[in-house]
Amino acid sequence: IFPIIILFSLTIHAQSQKGKSGQELLAVLDENTNLGQGLIKGGLTIIRRTGDKITWKINVFRRKEDSLWIFIREKGDVEAKILFKESGDKVYHFNALSSKLFLKNEEEKYETFFTSGFGYMDISGYSYQASYNPAIEQNKKKDEENLIRVTLKPIISYNFKKLIAFFKDNGTKTEKLDFFNKNDSLFKILYFREGVIRLGKNHKIAEVPFIS
Repeated sequence: IFPIIILFSLTIHAQSQKGKSGQELLAVLDENTNLGQGLIKGGLTIIRRTGDKITWKINVFRRKEDSLWIFIREKGDVEAKILFKESGDKVYHFNALSSKLFLKNEEEKYETFFTSGFGYMDISGYSYQASYNPAIEQNKKKDEENLIRVTLKPIISYNFKKLIAFFKDNGTKTEKLDFFNKNDSLFKILYFREGVIRLGKNHKIAEVPFIS
């Protein structure tokens, strides 16, 4: 498992249904990875194998299919700004340290940033429904008996051979997403967890999922 923890607040709205198709399950995955609109604040922490940690504060500004990610180091200095146009159709990376702006080509969109293990497209808000063909499988592991397993084959493959998504609660929530490289080796996992936070002016408590 790649040594990374990445946490963002997300909202989820899904109704309990049985017998979802592969495309319907990908719609759930798209919904679970949707950060919503407006300003979202979060953090990125990279934990090295040595135990050393690197932390950024993150401000995400989303408007329809466009999003701007601002990465701020602990001392308050902006290190980078990443702009996604039309859910990753175009990706711009501004390096604040060198004052250079880079437009990523199709293959570079799948490169990792900050050696985190996650690529630009992982946070772009792009649609899994539009990018992968799903195939529902029967689970074999005992600890995954209650999970629905779906293999995602990329329509256009630049970096991944496949992804495997696991869904719980009759397919209404995503449990985790496994990434396999071109050698068919597992090299990173995206977990979906729920926690209690306070939202809104009245500070009402709500259950929301986050990614790690």
